[in-house]
Amino acid sequence: MRVVVAGCVLACALAFAPEARADFDFQLAIGTNARWMRATPTLTTPPLLTSARDLPDGKVPMRGGQTMLGGYVDVALTIDDRWVVPMLGAAAYHAAGTYDAVITSRDGSIVRARPWTTFSAEVLLPGLGYRVKKRRWMFGAALRTGVSWLAMEGVMASGAEGDPIELSASTFLVQAELEGCRRLDPTTRVCLLAAPRVYDHQLMNGAMFGLRVEWGR
Repeated sequence: MRVVVAGCVLACALAFAPEARADFDFQLAIGTNARWMRATPTLTTPPLLTSARDLPDGKVPMRGGQTMLGGYVDVALTIDDRWVVPMLGAAAYHAAGTYDAVITSRDGSIVRARPWTTFSAEVLLPGLGYRVKKRRWMFGAALRTGVSWLAMEGVMASGAEGDPIELSASTFLVQAELEGCRRLDPTTRVCLLAAPRVYDHQLMNGAMFGLRVEWGR
Protein backbone atom coordinates (compact mmCIF):
# COMPACT_ATOMS: atom_id res chain seq x y z
CA MET A 1 0.00 0.00 0.00
CA ARG A 2 2.79 2.39 0.90
CA VAL A 3 4.47 1.68 -2.43
CA VAL A 4 1.26 2.52 -4.28
CA VAL A 5 0.81 5.82 -2.38
CA ALA A 6 4.44 6.78 -2.95
CA GLY A 7 4.08 6.02 -6.65
CA CYS A 8 0.97 8.22 -6.89
CA VAL A 9 2.68 11.11 -5.13
CA LEU A 10 5.71 10.86 -7.43
CA ALA A 11 3.51 10.72 -10.54
CA CYS A 12 1.56 13.81 -9.44
CA ALA A 13 4.77 15.69 -8.72
CA LEU A 14 6.16 14.88 -12.15
CA ALA A 15 2.89 15.83 -13.83
CA PHE A 16 2.48 19.22 -12.21
CA ALA A 17 6.11 20.31 -11.76
CA PRO A 18 6.58 21.63 -15.34
CA GLU A 19 3.42 23.73 -15.02
CA ALA A 20 4.55 25.23 -11.71
CA ARG A 21 8.00 26.19 -12.99
CA ALA A 22 8.23 29.74 -14.32
CA ASP A 23 9.57 29.97 -17.87
CA PHE A 24 12.30 32.64 -18.21
CA ASP A 25 13.84 34.02 -21.36
CA PHE A 26 15.95 37.04 -22.28
CA GLN A 27 15.05 39.51 -25.00
CA LEU A 28 17.34 41.90 -26.91
CA ALA A 29 16.04 44.94 -28.80
CA ILE A 30 17.68 47.62 -30.93
CA GLY A 31 15.86 50.50 -32.57
CA THR A 32 15.68 54.08 -33.70
CA ASN A 33 13.40 56.74 -32.21
CA ALA A 34 12.12 60.24 -32.77
CA ARG A 35 12.01 61.95 -29.37
CA TRP A 36 9.78 64.98 -28.87
CA MET A 37 10.30 67.15 -25.78
CA ARG A 38 7.39 69.51 -25.21
CA ALA A 39 9.37 72.00 -23.08
CA THR A 40 13.14 72.37 -22.80
CA PRO A 41 14.05 72.44 -19.09
CA THR A 42 16.05 75.10 -17.28
CA LEU A 43 19.73 74.37 -17.94
CA THR A 44 22.73 74.80 -15.66
CA THR A 45 26.22 76.08 -16.44
CA PRO A 46 29.54 75.39 -14.66
CA PRO A 47 31.65 78.18 -13.12
CA LEU A 48 32.96 80.52 -15.81
CA LEU A 49 35.89 82.94 -15.95
CA THR A 50 35.36 85.77 -18.45
CA SER A 51 37.29 88.90 -19.35
CA ALA A 52 34.75 90.94 -17.35
CA ARG A 53 34.09 88.84 -14.22
CA ASP A 54 34.11 85.45 -12.53
CA LEU A 55 30.79 83.62 -12.46
CA PRO A 56 29.80 80.69 -10.23
CA ASP A 57 27.66 77.87 -11.57
CA GLY A 58 24.18 79.10 -12.44
CA LYS A 59 20.88 78.44 -14.16
CA VAL A 60 19.72 79.52 -17.60
CA PRO A 61 15.95 79.55 -18.27
CA MET A 62 14.87 78.11 -21.63
CA ARG A 63 11.76 78.16 -23.77
CA GLY A 64 10.37 76.09 -26.61
CA GLY A 65 10.55 72.38 -27.26
CA GLN A 66 12.91 69.98 -28.99
CA THR A 67 12.73 67.19 -31.55
CA MET A 68 15.58 64.68 -31.56
CA LEU A 69 16.52 61.54 -33.46
CA GLY A 70 18.58 58.66 -32.12
CA GLY A 71 18.95 55.00 -31.37
CA TYR A 72 19.01 52.64 -28.43
CA VAL A 73 19.69 49.10 -27.27
CA ASP A 74 17.71 47.33 -24.57
CA VAL A 75 17.65 44.03 -22.68
CA ALA A 76 14.55 42.57 -21.02
CA LEU A 77 13.49 39.43 -19.17
CA THR A 78 10.25 37.64 -20.09
CA ILE A 79 8.42 35.41 -17.60
CA ASP A 80 5.89 32.78 -18.69
CA ASP A 81 5.74 34.45 -22.12
CA ARG A 82 3.45 37.15 -20.67
CA TRP A 83 5.25 39.29 -18.12
CA VAL A 84 8.10 41.50 -19.27
CA VAL A 85 10.73 42.98 -16.96
CA PRO A 86 12.80 45.60 -18.85
CA MET A 87 16.29 45.31 -17.36
CA LEU A 88 18.85 47.75 -18.74
CA GLY A 89 19.22 49.90 -21.83
CA ALA A 90 21.06 52.87 -23.29
CA ALA A 91 20.02 55.54 -25.78
CA ALA A 92 21.52 58.61 -27.47
CA TYR A 93 19.77 61.42 -29.36
CA HIS A 94 20.70 64.56 -31.26
CA ALA A 95 18.58 67.55 -32.25
CA ALA A 96 16.89 67.27 -35.64
CA GLY A 97 15.48 70.10 -37.72
CA THR A 98 16.05 73.85 -37.88
CA TYR A 99 15.97 76.01 -34.76
CA ASP A 100 16.45 79.67 -34.01
CA ALA A 101 18.82 80.68 -31.23
CA VAL A 102 17.15 81.15 -27.85
CA ILE A 103 18.03 84.49 -26.27
CA THR A 104 18.06 84.14 -22.48
CA SER A 105 20.23 85.31 -19.59
CA ARG A 106 22.46 84.24 -16.76
CA ASP A 107 23.23 86.50 -13.78
CA GLY A 108 22.38 89.57 -15.84
CA SER A 109 24.46 88.58 -18.90
CA ILE A 110 22.84 87.80 -22.24
CA VAL A 111 23.09 84.16 -23.32
CA ARG A 112 22.46 82.88 -26.83
CA ALA A 113 21.58 79.19 -26.57
CA ARG A 114 21.88 76.96 -29.64
CA PRO A 115 19.12 74.31 -29.60
CA TRP A 116 20.38 72.70 -32.83
CA THR A 117 23.44 71.44 -30.91
CA THR A 118 21.37 69.57 -28.32
CA PHE A 119 22.60 66.09 -27.39
CA SER A 120 20.89 63.71 -24.98
CA ALA A 121 22.02 60.41 -23.43
CA GLU A 122 19.85 58.06 -21.39
CA VAL A 123 20.27 54.98 -19.22
CA LEU A 124 17.08 52.92 -19.06
CA LEU A 125 16.47 51.16 -15.74
CA PRO A 126 14.15 48.28 -14.70
CA GLY A 127 10.39 48.42 -15.10
CA LEU A 128 7.42 46.06 -15.49
CA GLY A 129 5.19 45.17 -18.41
CA TYR A 130 2.71 42.70 -19.87
CA ARG A 131 2.24 41.33 -23.38
CA VAL A 132 -0.21 39.20 -25.36
CA LYS A 133 0.28 37.21 -28.57
CA LYS A 134 -2.14 36.41 -31.38
CA ARG A 135 -0.63 34.25 -34.11
CA ARG A 136 2.10 36.40 -35.69
CA TRP A 137 1.13 39.52 -33.75
CA MET A 138 2.19 40.69 -30.31
CA PHE A 139 1.07 43.70 -28.27
CA GLY A 140 2.67 44.91 -25.06
CA ALA A 141 2.69 47.70 -22.51
CA ALA A 142 5.26 48.54 -19.83
CA LEU A 143 6.15 51.24 -17.33
CA ARG A 144 9.85 52.09 -17.35
CA THR A 145 12.28 54.16 -15.29
CA GLY A 146 15.61 55.72 -16.20
CA VAL A 147 17.92 58.72 -16.01
CA SER A 148 18.54 61.29 -18.74
CA TRP A 149 21.26 63.86 -19.41
CA LEU A 150 20.87 66.74 -21.87
CA ALA A 151 23.55 69.15 -23.13
CA MET A 152 23.50 72.22 -25.38
CA GLU A 153 26.08 74.75 -26.58
CA GLY A 154 25.70 78.48 -26.09
CA VAL A 155 27.49 81.83 -26.05
CA MET A 156 27.39 84.36 -23.22
CA ALA A 157 27.99 88.03 -23.95
CA SER A 158 31.09 89.44 -22.26
CA GLY A 159 31.60 93.09 -23.23
CA ALA A 160 31.99 93.27 -27.01
CA GLU A 161 32.90 89.58 -27.18
CA GLY A 162 31.24 86.28 -26.40
CA ASP A 163 32.39 83.33 -24.32
CA PRO A 164 31.29 79.79 -25.22
CA ILE A 165 29.43 77.99 -22.44
CA GLU A 166 28.08 74.49 -21.93
CA LEU A 167 24.45 74.16 -20.84
CA SER A 168 23.20 70.91 -19.34
CA ALA A 169 20.50 69.25 -17.25
CA SER A 170 19.87 65.78 -15.84
CA THR A 171 16.73 64.12 -14.52
CA PHE A 172 15.08 60.92 -13.36
CA LEU A 173 12.50 59.81 -15.91
CA VAL A 174 9.44 57.58 -16.14
CA GLN A 175 7.95 56.50 -19.44
CA ALA A 176 5.07 54.28 -20.56
CA GLU A 177 5.98 51.98 -23.46
CA LEU A 178 3.34 50.72 -25.90
CA GLU A 179 4.32 48.42 -28.76
CA GLY A 180 2.78 46.41 -31.55
CA CYS A 181 4.93 43.71 -33.19
CA ARG A 182 4.86 41.41 -36.20
CA ARG A 183 6.79 38.15 -35.95
CA LEU A 184 9.22 37.44 -38.78
CA ASP A 185 10.38 34.05 -37.47
CA PRO A 186 10.09 32.18 -34.14
CA THR A 187 12.58 34.49 -32.38
CA THR A 188 12.58 37.75 -34.40
CA ARG A 189 9.99 40.52 -34.39
CA VAL A 190 9.73 44.02 -35.87
CA CYS A 191 7.83 46.48 -33.68
CA LEU A 192 6.34 49.95 -33.70
CA LEU A 193 6.87 51.76 -30.39
CA ALA A 194 5.14 54.73 -28.74
CA ALA A 195 6.43 55.89 -25.35
CA PRO A 196 4.77 58.87 -23.63
CA ARG A 197 7.12 60.50 -21.12
CA VAL A 198 5.20 60.44 -17.84
CA TYR A 199 8.03 62.41 -16.22
CA ASP A 200 11.01 63.98 -18.01
CA HIS A 201 12.17 67.12 -16.13
CA GLN A 202 8.42 67.74 -15.61
CA LEU A 203 5.14 65.84 -15.90
CA MET A 204 4.03 64.68 -19.36
CA ASN A 205 6.95 66.32 -21.12
CA GLY A 206 6.74 64.75 -24.56
CA ALA A 207 6.93 61.28 -26.10
CA MET A 208 8.99 58.96 -28.28
CA PHE A 209 7.98 57.13 -31.45
CA GLY A 210 10.08 54.56 -33.20
CA LEU A 211 10.81 51.29 -34.91
CA ARG A 212 12.76 48.44 -33.36
CA VAL A 213 13.73 44.81 -33.87
CA GLU A 214 13.45 42.29 -31.03
CA TRP A 215 15.12 38.90 -30.61
CA GLY A 216 13.72 36.41 -28.11
CA ARG A 217 10.62 34.32 -27.54
